[in-house]
Amino acid sequence: MIDEFDLPKDIVDRQMRKMTMISPTNKEVQIGQTLKEDEYIGMVRREILDDFLRQRANKNGANLINGLFMGMTWYDSSRNEG
Repeated sequence: MIDEFDLPKDIVDRQMRKMTMISPTNKEVQIGQTLKEDEYIGMVRREILDDFLRQRANKNGANLINGLFMGMTWYDSSRNEG
């Protein structure tokens, strides 16, 4: 399944075939029921995936900026405030 996202196999930390995800409300979802024999769910470490995605974006023309996210103000464009 990592092929869908064009990820290299060397960033995959674990290969899962089945797992149960449990939500904060205790709802269980079975994952992997529809996988084919040669498919797996690629589990990656977040810091490795993030670095790979940053480098790929940079290679494709994005400007990388180091920063610290301090918050966000949400603007509701559907409201007409004059």
